[in-house]
Amino acid sequence: MQKSFLDSRGSGLGLRLGVKTTGCSGLAYVLEFVDGLNPGDEMFEDNGVNIIIDGKKSGISRWY
Repeated sequence: MQKSFLDSRGSGLGLRLGVKTTGCSGLAYVLEFVDGLNPGDEMFEDNGVNIIIDGKKSGISRWY
């Protein structure tokens, strides 16, 4: 997603990337705007866009 798309929203901290359980297919990606961090969130910057991931659920903390 381009930074200009996020900027056009006018507010927000970044984008949350997640996975949720769905019907027969099993899993689906979730992408949503974030206005504030939750406890345990991990934030990364890529090409000027903040990407937020729930570190407790994803196990992302062990990657670095």
